[in-house]
Amino acid sequence: MAHISALTAARYRGRGLGTAAAVAALDAAGRLGLLPQWRVSMWNHASIALAERLGLTLTGRQYSVLLDDEG
Repeated sequence: MAHISALTAARYRGRGLGTAAAVAALDAAGRLGLLPQWRVSMWNHASIALAERLGLTLTGRQYSVLLDDEG
């Protein structure tokens, strides 16, 4: 399993850098025989759109424990 994320600093967004990084990571995962996994918060519409452009398919949900500020 390969957990893949692409984080782009705000001032560099809109230049295709996140897409390029994600494509490279997906390619590397495929070459290594790993199953790529893209986790995204349901309110992160930009990340959801990128995952869909990359050809990824929604397959389920994840439940997590959210800790308070004191962790």
